[in-house]
Amino acid sequence: MQSALRVRATAPGFKFGYLRQLDGLRGLAVILVVAGHLLQFSELHSIRMGQGLAQFGVMLFFVLSGFLITSILLRERMNSGRIDLRAFYWSRFLRLAPALLVFIVTIYELKLSGAVRDVPFYEFAVCLLYFRNIWGRSNSLGHLWTLSMEEQFYFTWPLLMARVRPARLLAIGIALTLLCNVWRFVAIDRAWFDYSHGTYYLRPYFRYDSILVGCCLALAISEKFDASENFARVARWITQPVPIVAVWIAAMCWLEFGEDYSRPLFITIQTYLAVLILFQLLFCDSRVYLTIMSHDSIRYLGRISYSLYLWQQVFLVTKTPSWGLLREFPFNLTAALVLAAASYRFIESPFLRLKDRRSEAIEARRDSAEIGASGVTV
Repeated sequence: MQSALRVRATAPGFKFGYLRQLDGLRGLAVILVVAGHLLQFSELHSIRMGQGLAQFGVMLFFVLSGFLITSILLRERMNSGRIDLRAFYWSRFLRLAPALLVFIVTIYELKLSGAVRDVPFYEFAVCLLYFRNIWGRSNSLGHLWTLSMEEQFYFTWPLLMARVRPARLLAIGIALTLLCNVWRFVAIDRAWFDYSHGTYYLRPYFRYDSILVGCCLALAISEKFDASENFARVARWITQPVPIVAVWIAAMCWLEFGEDYSRPLFITIQTYLAVLILFQLLFCDSRVYLTIMSHDSIRYLGRISYSLYLWQQVFLVTKTPSWGLLREFPFNLTAALVLAAASYRFIESPFLRLKDRRSEAIEARRDSAEIGASGVTV
C-alpha cells in the first residue's frame, strides 16, 4: 500500500493517485452520520453523543471533499497547464444531480400523498438551488444543507485555483481558514447570534474553513512539505500507531465534552482533528490501520455514501407521520441501505461512467491538440 508521500516522491510535481483507504474514510464518515442519527433519534436517545458523531461524520466529508477536489484540480493543472472549469462543473453535475433529483422528486411525491408532512413547498426549490443551509426548516430535507455548503464553496474555489498559482493559493487558503476560525470564535464568544439556532453550524460564512483545511492540505503537500526531511520525520512520527489512536481518542472525547468546555472553539478544534485524521491516513504505514480502512465492506459504504446520506434522513431522523416498522430500528436502517445500494447501482453508476467517458474524451482531445501544436503527426 503506497502512501501519498511515496507516490509524490516518484516524480516532480503533485502526483496524487487513487488510495483505497480514502474510500474507507468516506465509508467511516457515513457510518458516523448514520450511527449518530440512530443514537440521536431512536429509542436509545443519546442526544449528545449521537449529535457529536453525526457532526464529526459531516466534518470528515467536508475535509476529504476539499482535499480530493483540490488534488484533482492540481493534477489537471500540472498535466495540462490549465483547469477546464466547464468540464469541472459538468463533472460535478453528473456526480451529484441525478441521485439528488430522484431523491427530491420522491420526497415531493411523498408530500403530495401525505406520507411526508414537514417539508414546505418552497423548500424543494431551495434545495435544488443549493441554499438549504440558509433557508428551510424540515427534518426530511434538513441534511441537504451540506450539499448546499459544498456547492457554494465550489462555485468560487475552482475559479480561484484557475487564476492563482498554487504557492500563493496556499497562503490565501491558510489566511482564509484562520480568518474563519477567528470570526466564528468572536461571534460565538460575543453571542452575536443565538447559538441554539444552528447559525454557526450551518451558515457558509461560519463553516467554509471545514472545507478549506482539506484544500490547504492538498496544496501544502503539493507545494511545500513533502520534499522536506523535517516534514518526512514529522509525518513518520505522527502516523505511528500510538499517535493515530491518540487522535481518535481526542476526537471522541472532544465530541462528548468539547462543547461544554468551549463553544467558541468547538467546531475549530473538531476541524483540525478531522484534517489530522486525514493526514495520518495519507501517510500511514501501519498495516493494521490501512487494512481496516481499506476493507472491502467499509470501501463499499464509501462508494454508496452519497446515496446513503441522502436516503437515511427520512428513515432515521423524520418520525412523523409514522411509517410503521420502516421508522423503527433495524428496519429503518435496512431500508436506507437497500435504497442507497439501488440508487448507486441504477442511478449514480451510469452517470459516473458517462462522466468518466467524457473526461477520457477531453483528455484525448487535449493530448491530440498538444501533439499537433508540437509539429508531430496528429
